[in-house]
Amino acid sequence: MNAIPKETVKEVLGALDVREVLDYLDYRTETIQESGKVVRCFCPIHKEQVFRTLSVDVATRKGKCSYNPCPGHKSFDLIQLVALSKNLEYDEATVELAQHFQLRVKIPGAEKMLRQRLDSASSLLAEGSLEEALEKFSRVLAIEPHNIEALEGMAQICELKRLAPQLVGFQKTLIDLHTGRGDHARAALVYEKYVRANPTDVEMRLGYAECLHHLNRKVEMCGELKGIAKVFRDREETDKALEIYRRLRAVDPADAEVPEAIVGILVAEGRADEAIEEMSRQAEEKAAAGDLEGAATRYRQILSLDPRRNDVRAAFIEMVLDSVGGADEVGRADAAARSGAEDEVGGPMRSAGPMRSAGPMRSAGPMRSAGPMAPSSSVSD
Repeated sequence: MNAIPKETVKEVLGALDVREVLDYLDYRTETIQESGKVVRCFCPIHKEQVFRTLSVDVATRKGKCSYNPCPGHKSFDLIQLVALSKNLEYDEATVELAQHFQLRVKIPGAEKMLRQRLDSASSLLAEGSLEEALEKFSRVLAIEPHNIEALEGMAQICELKRLAPQLVGFQKTLIDLHTGRGDHARAALVYEKYVRANPTDVEMRLGYAECLHHLNRKVEMCGELKGIAKVFRDREETDKALEIYRRLRAVDPADAEVPEAIVGILVAEGRADEAIEEMSRQAEEKAAAGDLEGAATRYRQILSLDPRRNDVRAAFIEMVLDSVGGADEVGRADAAARSGAEDEVGGPMRSAGPMRSAGPMRSAGPMRSAGPMAPSSSVSD
């Protein structure tokens, strides 16, 4: 009947529990009825709909179906019950049960059986026989749920058949397995496909950014973070967008787009105090780096936003006096402050609407960590 030694089969059968096997088959489990030494239920072999035709003796682990045309009408053991219900070979059902219930039974030839099943499924997939390949890969996963080759095959089939919900499940499982094994290169390949199809899933996109960080792919990582920030801005979740931009600033301080984005959000939100604090910090950094023109631009923007900030005016004047032609520039700075100069971020600063005091930053909620690429923060989808 099978190639597995009788002693091994006996050991597997002895370790199985009738109720657990019926629950594993997952057919109308609400109909299971335990009465003394016998368990009765709707038959999972011929998919009975009306009566409890299947009965199994708890002590002997043998049973039969009372419906004559059913293949289980003759006596069967629990392995045969699974084989008949799932259209498996006896050997396959033996291995599947041993793996699923994690029985401490070594089954000779189990690895060879899996390899043959995988090779057969891969050949069917290459030929375009998707349904047959899906069945073969499914059988592998029934025995070994984390078999990467089988999961990749299933993902490919779902992609070809445009089964989006199932594809997402296989992709997430593959990402978790690759990441858990430290194989960030393979994880990145799956992430890339996933985020391309699901651009608004910020949790997964943050995971992708972290994966790119591990691979030292800085440019792509920054691009991904900018994409995440845009999703938050589109949702008007500006605090979360700001957190992402601040991560970007820590990762790549030379990126000129990021400071402009931060200031733009704060001004558009009417968060005057925070905008001025941010621009002051940027002006000081630019002045320290020797970018006096850039620092002057920021100081002018602050004074345009709030001409009453004499502390900023003093810092601006002090910087200008240290540069060539300082007196003329000081005059221009005062004139700009009094006339409401143009906002060099994106139009007149005053056009942003009435300002409100910033107060504490709103909490952005929990967020999937983006790893050591930036200071810790909290952003959630």
